[in-house]
Amino acid sequence: YRVTPETVKQEAKKEQQEAQTQQPAKETGATAQAPQQPDKSKYVIDPDKVDWEALKNFGLSKEQLEKAKALEPMLRGYKSPGAFTIAGNYNSAIMKLDARLSFRHDKDGNVVLAIHGIRQKPELERPFFGHEFSKEDKANLLETGNMGRIVNLKNYITGEMIPSFVSVDKVTNELVSMRASSVQIPDEIKGVKLNKEQKEALQEGKGVFLENMISNRKNPFSATVQVNADKKSLE
Repeated sequence: YRVTPETVKQEAKKEQQEAQTQQPAKETGATAQAPQQPDKSKYVIDPDKVDWEALKNFGLSKEQLEKAKALEPMLRGYKSPGAFTIAGNYNSAIMKLDARLSFRHDKDGNVVLAIHGIRQKPELERPFFGHEFSKEDKANLLETGNMGRIVNLKNYITGEMIPSFVSVDKVTNELVSMRASSVQIPDEIKGVKLNKEQKEALQEGKGVFLENMISNRKNPFSATVQVNADKKSLE
Protein backbone atom coordinates (compact mmCIF):
# COMPACT_ATOMS: atom_id res chain seq x y z
CA TYR A 1 0.00 0.00 0.00
CA ARG A 2 1.58 3.26 -1.11
CA VAL A 3 0.79 6.94 -0.87
CA THR A 4 1.05 8.81 -4.16
CA PRO A 5 0.42 12.53 -4.75
CA GLU A 6 -1.96 13.18 -7.64
CA THR A 7 -0.26 14.87 -10.58
CA VAL A 8 -3.02 15.49 -12.81
CA LYS A 9 -16.40 20.77 -7.59
CA GLN A 10 -16.54 19.28 -5.20
CA GLU A 11 -18.86 16.64 -6.46
CA ALA A 12 -22.27 17.27 -5.11
CA LYS A 13 -22.70 15.33 -1.84
CA LYS A 14 -24.81 12.26 -2.44
CA GLU A 15 -26.03 9.71 0.06
CA GLN A 16 -26.61 6.18 -1.06
CA GLN A 17 -29.53 4.46 0.63
CA GLU A 18 -28.74 0.80 1.06
CA ALA A 19 -31.59 -1.41 -0.06
CA GLN A 20 -32.94 -3.78 2.52
CA THR A 21 -34.31 -7.23 2.03
CA GLN A 22 -36.60 -9.34 4.19
CA GLN A 23 -35.07 -12.54 5.62
CA PRO A 24 -36.76 -14.99 7.98
CA ALA A 25 -35.40 -15.20 11.51
CA LYS A 26 -34.07 -18.66 12.29
CA GLU A 27 -35.76 -19.24 15.63
CA THR A 28 -38.70 -16.91 16.10
CA GLY A 29 -40.23 -17.10 12.63
CA ALA A 30 -40.32 -13.29 12.56
CA THR A 31 -38.79 -11.33 9.71
CA ALA A 32 -35.64 -9.25 10.01
CA GLN A 33 -34.22 -6.71 7.60
CA ALA A 34 -30.64 -7.10 6.37
CA PRO A 35 -28.86 -4.62 4.07
CA GLN A 36 -27.87 -5.81 0.63
CA GLN A 37 -24.29 -5.56 -0.54
CA PRO A 38 -23.51 -2.22 -2.27
CA ASP A 39 -23.65 -2.19 -6.05
CA LYS A 40 -19.97 -2.26 -7.03
CA SER A 41 -20.76 -1.76 -10.71
CA LYS A 42 -21.03 2.00 -10.20
CA TYR A 43 -17.65 2.22 -8.46
CA VAL A 44 -14.36 3.05 -10.14
CA ILE A 45 -12.61 1.61 -7.08
CA ASP A 46 -13.38 -1.91 -5.85
CA PRO A 47 -13.82 -1.57 -2.06
CA ASP A 48 -12.53 -5.14 -1.62
CA LYS A 49 -9.17 -4.07 -3.04
CA VAL A 50 -8.65 -1.21 -0.59
CA ASP A 51 -6.24 -2.00 2.25
CA TRP A 52 -8.45 -0.60 5.00
CA GLU A 53 -6.04 -1.67 7.73
CA ALA A 54 -3.26 0.41 6.15
CA LEU A 55 -5.37 3.57 6.47
CA LYS A 56 -4.68 3.46 10.19
CA ASN A 57 -1.07 4.42 9.42
CA PHE A 58 -2.42 7.86 8.53
CA GLY A 59 -4.88 8.18 11.40
CA LEU A 60 -7.80 7.19 9.15
CA SER A 61 -10.40 4.44 9.10
CA LYS A 62 -13.16 3.21 6.80
CA GLU A 63 -15.73 4.14 9.45
CA GLN A 64 -14.36 7.69 9.61
CA LEU A 65 -14.70 8.10 5.84
CA GLU A 66 -18.25 6.72 5.96
CA LYS A 67 -19.27 9.06 8.79
CA ALA A 68 -17.92 12.07 6.89
CA LYS A 69 -19.82 10.95 3.75
CA ALA A 70 -16.49 10.77 1.93
CA LEU A 71 -16.30 7.05 1.16
CA GLU A 72 -19.00 6.96 -1.51
CA PRO A 73 -17.50 9.71 -3.74
CA MET A 74 -13.99 8.32 -3.23
CA LEU A 75 -15.04 4.87 -4.44
CA ARG A 76 -16.61 6.55 -7.47
CA GLY A 77 -13.29 8.15 -8.40
CA TYR A 78 -13.75 11.59 -6.84
CA LYS A 79 -11.97 13.38 -4.02
CA SER A 80 -13.38 13.47 -0.51
CA PRO A 81 -15.77 16.44 -0.24
CA GLY A 82 -13.88 17.89 2.71
CA ALA A 83 -10.38 17.80 4.17
CA PHE A 84 -9.02 15.35 6.73
CA THR A 85 -6.08 15.71 9.10
CA ILE A 86 -3.42 13.20 8.06
CA ALA A 87 -0.85 12.13 10.64
CA GLY A 88 1.99 9.63 10.41
CA ASN A 89 5.57 8.82 11.37
CA TYR A 90 7.92 8.19 8.45
CA ASN A 91 11.59 7.40 9.00
CA SER A 92 11.55 9.21 12.35
CA ALA A 93 9.89 12.24 10.77
CA ILE A 94 6.41 13.18 11.96
CA MET A 95 4.05 14.35 9.22
CA LYS A 96 0.78 16.13 9.88
CA LEU A 97 -1.27 18.03 7.33
CA ASP A 98 -4.81 18.76 6.23
CA ALA A 99 -5.74 17.29 2.86
CA ARG A 100 -8.50 15.97 0.66
CA LEU A 101 -8.23 12.29 -0.19
CA SER A 102 -8.91 10.07 -3.17
CA PHE A 103 -8.28 6.51 -4.29
CA ARG A 104 -6.32 5.84 -7.47
CA HIS A 105 -4.93 2.86 -9.35
CA ASP A 106 -1.16 2.72 -9.77
CA LYS A 107 0.50 1.38 -12.92
CA ASP A 108 0.22 -2.17 -11.57
CA GLY A 109 -3.50 -1.86 -10.88
CA ASN A 110 -3.16 -1.58 -7.11
CA VAL A 111 -5.42 0.81 -5.21
CA VAL A 112 -3.40 3.61 -3.63
CA LEU A 113 -4.33 6.59 -1.49
CA ALA A 114 -3.73 10.00 -3.06
CA ILE A 115 -3.26 12.89 -0.63
CA HIS A 116 -4.13 16.38 -1.88
CA GLY A 117 -2.53 18.77 0.60
CA ILE A 118 -3.91 22.25 1.19
CA ARG A 119 -1.84 25.03 -0.38
CA GLN A 120 -1.86 28.73 0.47
CA LYS A 121 -2.59 29.64 -3.15
CA PRO A 122 -2.61 28.06 -6.63
CA GLU A 123 0.80 27.69 -8.27
CA LEU A 124 0.16 29.83 -11.34
CA GLU A 125 3.70 31.06 -11.95
CA ARG A 126 4.98 27.62 -12.94
CA PRO A 127 4.18 25.73 -16.15
CA PHE A 128 1.33 23.26 -15.67
CA PHE A 129 2.03 20.17 -17.77
CA GLY A 130 3.77 22.41 -20.28
CA HIS A 131 1.16 25.19 -20.28
CA GLU A 132 2.22 28.72 -19.34
CA PHE A 133 -0.70 30.59 -17.79
CA SER A 134 -1.54 33.89 -19.47
CA LYS A 135 -2.60 36.95 -17.51
CA GLU A 136 -6.21 36.20 -18.43
CA ASP A 137 -5.84 32.54 -17.42
CA LYS A 138 -4.59 33.56 -13.98
CA ALA A 139 -7.37 36.10 -13.49
CA ASN A 140 -10.05 33.57 -14.43
CA LEU A 141 -8.64 30.84 -12.18
CA LEU A 142 -8.40 33.18 -9.20
CA GLU A 143 -11.83 34.74 -9.76
CA THR A 144 -14.01 31.80 -10.81
CA GLY A 145 -11.84 28.75 -10.17
CA ASN A 146 -12.03 27.80 -13.86
CA MET A 147 -9.65 28.84 -16.65
CA GLY A 148 -12.50 29.27 -19.12
CA ARG A 149 -10.90 27.67 -22.17
CA ILE A 150 -9.36 24.45 -23.45
CA VAL A 151 -5.57 24.14 -23.61
CA ASN A 152 -3.19 21.36 -24.63
CA LEU A 153 -1.47 19.71 -21.66
CA LYS A 154 1.47 17.38 -22.11
CA ASN A 155 1.49 13.83 -20.83
CA TYR A 156 5.16 13.52 -19.89
CA ILE A 157 5.03 9.72 -19.99
CA THR A 158 3.61 9.31 -23.50
CA GLY A 159 4.42 12.74 -24.92
CA GLU A 160 0.78 13.12 -25.97
CA MET A 161 -0.73 16.60 -26.02
CA ILE A 162 -4.18 16.40 -24.44
CA PRO A 163 -6.89 19.08 -24.90
CA SER A 164 -7.98 19.78 -21.33
CA PHE A 165 -9.96 21.96 -18.97
CA VAL A 166 -8.12 23.41 -15.96
CA SER A 167 -9.67 24.42 -12.63
CA VAL A 168 -8.64 25.14 -9.06
CA ASP A 169 -9.67 22.87 -6.20
CA LYS A 170 -11.33 25.47 -3.98
CA VAL A 171 -10.57 23.49 -0.82
CA THR A 172 -6.87 22.77 -1.40
CA ASN A 173 -5.89 25.34 -4.11
CA GLU A 174 -4.53 22.45 -6.17
CA LEU A 175 -4.63 22.82 -9.95
CA VAL A 176 -6.71 20.07 -11.56
CA SER A 177 -7.11 19.10 -15.20
CA MET A 178 -9.67 17.02 -17.08
CA ARG A 179 -9.75 15.79 -20.67
CA ALA A 180 -12.05 17.96 -22.77
CA SER A 181 -13.32 14.84 -24.54
CA SER A 182 -14.75 13.47 -21.28
CA VAL A 183 -17.36 16.23 -20.98
CA GLN A 184 -20.85 15.73 -22.39
CA ILE A 185 -22.97 18.89 -22.49
CA PRO A 186 -26.67 18.11 -21.88
CA ASP A 187 -29.52 19.56 -23.91
CA GLU A 188 -31.15 20.93 -20.77
CA ILE A 189 -29.89 22.22 -17.41
CA LYS A 190 -32.24 22.62 -14.46
CA GLY A 191 -35.25 23.01 -16.73
CA VAL A 192 -33.58 25.42 -19.18
CA LYS A 193 -33.08 24.13 -22.72
CA LEU A 194 -29.74 25.10 -24.23
CA ASN A 195 -29.41 26.51 -27.72
CA LYS A 196 -26.55 25.65 -30.07
CA GLU A 197 -24.45 28.69 -29.12
CA GLN A 198 -24.78 27.99 -25.40
CA LYS A 199 -23.78 24.34 -25.81
CA GLU A 200 -20.76 25.27 -27.92
CA ALA A 201 -19.65 27.88 -25.38
CA LEU A 202 -19.88 25.38 -22.52
CA GLN A 203 -18.00 22.76 -24.56
CA GLU A 204 -15.20 25.30 -25.02
CA GLY A 205 -15.00 25.91 -21.27
CA LYS A 206 -16.67 29.32 -21.25
CA GLY A 207 -19.16 30.40 -18.63
CA VAL A 208 -22.80 30.75 -19.73
CA PHE A 209 -25.36 32.73 -17.72
CA LEU A 210 -28.70 30.91 -17.53
CA GLU A 211 -31.90 32.48 -16.26
CA ASN A 212 -34.91 30.88 -14.58
CA MET A 213 -33.37 27.54 -13.75
CA ILE A 214 -35.31 25.45 -11.22
CA SER A 215 -33.57 24.28 -8.06
CA ASN A 216 -34.12 20.94 -6.34
CA ARG A 217 -36.49 22.78 -4.02
CA LYS A 218 -38.51 23.96 -7.04
CA ASN A 219 -37.34 27.57 -6.69
CA PRO A 220 -36.32 29.59 -9.78
CA PHE A 221 -32.78 30.97 -9.86
CA SER A 222 -30.23 32.34 -12.32
CA ALA A 223 -26.50 31.65 -12.36
CA THR A 224 -23.43 31.19 -14.54
CA VAL A 225 -22.80 27.58 -15.56
CA GLN A 226 -19.33 26.33 -16.51
CA VAL A 227 -17.25 23.16 -16.74
CA ASN A 228 -15.27 22.53 -13.56
CA ALA A 229 -12.37 20.09 -13.91
CA ASP A 230 -12.15 19.45 -10.17
CA LYS A 231 -15.80 18.41 -9.94
CA LYS A 232 -15.60 16.63 -13.32
CA SER A 233 -18.88 18.20 -14.36
CA LEU A 234 -20.76 21.43 -14.91
CA GLU A 235 -21.21 23.70 -11.92
